[in-house]
Amino acid sequence: MLAAFTAWYTCMHNVVELHDGNWHDCTHFAGALRDCVFANLRYYKPLVTYISNKARPSSS
Repeated sequence: MLAAFTAWYTCMHNVVELHDGNWHDCTHFAGALRDCVFANLRYYKPLVTYISNKARPSSS
């Protein structure tokens, strides 16, 4: 999980550095962030699964 987090963090850091505070092109910025998510699903999938499971009503 640490390697997956590191890959995601590096990707996000590169996106922010690339835009260097210039957020005028929101579509490109959002697309780059989306690409980081899809490129690092090993990091996101366990988190999304955990959150989804917690959000389900208990069957008691």
